[in-house]
Amino acid sequence: MKEVNGNEFQCPIYSILRLVSAKWTVEIMREIAIQPTRTRQFLSRIPGLSMKCLQERIKELEGAGMLKRIRYEEKVPKVEHHITERGQKLL
Repeated sequence: MKEVNGNEFQCPIYSILRLVSAKWTVEIMREIAIQPTRTRQFLSRIPGLSMKCLQERIKELEGAGMLKRIRYEEKVPKVEHHITERGQKLL
């Protein structure tokens, strides 16, 4: 357990369950497990997913170390999302 907000303790299992149970997280993880995925590809592959929700989930997953964002500096810059080793372990 780790300390949160001074006195409280948060169980790591609770943290991961909260992350995984968030809407669309499983679908997003599934897509990056299959192959590296660009932001707009998520929207076409996951019906009903909004850009706002996608951006929130990506930020949370990246913060938890489940995915990494790679930006390619090209004429038209592109961003791909890749699953990390930690994300593979979760799957």
